[in-house]
Amino acid sequence: MTRRKGVSERLHSNCVGCPGADPDDKNGPDGPWLNDFETVNAIVRKFCSDFMQRLGEAIESDAPGAMDKLVSLTKADSDRMNQLFIGTGLPHSMPHTRGPWNTPKQLGRHIGIAMQIEGEQRHAVRDAFMITASEMKTLSEQHVEDPFEDWAWKLDGQVERLVYALLGRPFMDENEP
Repeated sequence: MTRRKGVSERLHSNCVGCPGADPDDKNGPDGPWLNDFETVNAIVRKFCSDFMQRLGEAIESDAPGAMDKLVSLTKADSDRMNQLFIGTGLPHSMPHTRGPWNTPKQLGRHIGIAMQIEGEQRHAVRDAFMITASEMKTLSEQHVEDPFEDWAWKLDGQVERLVYALLGRPFMDENEP
């Protein structure tokens, strides 16, 4: 199994089994609730899996500007996540139901505190996804020679940190004192 394929398989989620993933089985008036762990986890894992796939392709590409394209796509995807979770940014094609928590004053403020992000609350989700992508890229670079199984747990930690922040739950990293 190639390293990129292993990363992609570990992070991939097609949302099967997520509450409301079936358009005929909606949890809220507009689709699955964005306060449901399985739903948010699937969304974040899909974003991260797509990012790691694109990162691998950019690294292997000889095309000029491959990394610039990766950054542009990641910014656009992060902006779509901002729209999805708090309603500001590029439109998102996935129908979901936002609750009272999903506002810049609530979720945006919490993410700023939980992930130590300075910036506008209305862009906090976008910034959190960009930071997560950057941290995953750094992990990939730090462990370029290591078997994926030896550091995959670190990627999972990045995913969980973002999922818990989006849900307003405390994240406890078991590997920190």
